[in-house]
Amino acid sequence: PIWQQFPDFERFDIGTYTLRDVTIDKGMVEEYLEDVNLHGYDIYTETGYDIVGKIYRIKGINPACAVALQYPDRTDFFPAVCSKYHPATLGQFINDLNLREHLRVGTVYHSYRDENDTYHDKEYAGLTTEKVWEMLLCDDALCNEYDEENWQRQWNNKISIRIDMPLLGYHNISISLSENGYLRTNLLDTEKIFHIGKDKVDAFLAYVEENCRLQKDDELIPMPNDTNAVSGTTMTTPAQKP
Repeated sequence: PIWQQFPDFERFDIGTYTLRDVTIDKGMVEEYLEDVNLHGYDIYTETGYDIVGKIYRIKGINPACAVALQYPDRTDFFPAVCSKYHPATLGQFINDLNLREHLRVGTVYHSYRDENDTYHDKEYAGLTTEKVWEMLLCDDALCNEYDEENWQRQWNNKISIRIDMPLLGYHNISISLSENGYLRTNLLDTEKIFHIGKDKVDAFLAYVEENCRLQKDDELIPMPNDTNAVSGTTMTTPAQKP
């Protein structure tokens, strides 16, 4: 497909934009921004190709995050995202991507060890987007603490929430919450990390356990005198026992 033949381009003083494998509805495409040079390479014939595309603003999206690209002699538009985009605050991130309009949430996963050292991997359904905004994304002033030089900081993952942003072709990525109160997401291909506080993480987990539907509880039960774990029972309700 054309987006794989010419997969990226540079914008001066902004960075590299990478094409996504979806098209954008023409109603979401706004004013023309500039022409961009696109380079493709055929590995079979060892031949390079250069074309010029046109980029446009996407309605409600900061062009520093993503733009719509139109290839020559085509009428459709493809989103292209800039992974170097680094918002200063959670509010900037939300506003630049118009997440209130485009963010979708799905399944919630909670992984932990109980007092018997049994590992649980639970899956919940029924979470609403509104509750995520209310409980997790409500403080616009939180600073983005992602640091390229220390991006592999110790991360004790507690909860993962499936998120989608169909406009830009993102499906089944995540918002993750850590034991010590951090929220991170890989939306736009690089991490954004915000400290929302351990109290908010704990309150959110309590809400999920009380109000969402438990779809699965996979258990790994350690064998006696063995550090390895073996597969346990998948439970469909909290009352069911192995």
